[in-house]
Amino acid sequence: MILKPEQHHTVLRYGMMLFCFFLPLAPRVAVYLSVAIFISWLLTKQLGKRIQRMVRLLPLLFVTFFVLYLGGMLYTEDVAMGWSVVERKLSFLIFPLLFFTAERIHKEECRRSLDLFLLGCTVASLYCLGNAIWELINTGDNNFFYKDLGAYLKFHPTYFAMYIGFCLFLILRRIFFEWYEIRPRLRWI
Repeated sequence: MILKPEQHHTVLRYGMMLFCFFLPLAPRVAVYLSVAIFISWLLTKQLGKRIQRMVRLLPLLFVTFFVLYLGGMLYTEDVAMGWSVVERKLSFLIFPLLFFTAERIHKEECRRSLDLFLLGCTVASLYCLGNAIWELINTGDNNFFYKDLGAYLKFHPTYFAMYIGFCLFLILRRIFFEWYEIRPRLRWI
């Protein structure tokens, strides 16, 4: 089954929105979504034309970075750990292929994806805080700091801190550059 360009764009649009939502909540789900988006990219009718768009400097830098990690597999002694690192760096191959070869992504689609990322981070934060409060009430353990707070999401707290930092940047950007678009009733918040 070969996807028409409109079908591929729909899969890319909704897949990216779901990816942005699940990235701070369930990274494993986000990985599966990115693989599904990549498979839809492979099944598109205009694959040859899309690959020709990759022959530019910026996309090739991302792909070269990934190829260097693959080359590092020749020198590693811990193959299981090496493949784990390669898996984490797979986004340096998949996302440049998707975005540099895709049709133009509209501003509204990008904004919705970022809104869903904000929502995902908010839900993840509330989930962590709720679990920490529950632990405090039931056991008296204080899990409001670093690894203990982030342990509920089952990934490293540094990543979550980067997500929250990016969310703060998005919120500040909205406040300073898009204030006029925010409904007047919500401005006081």
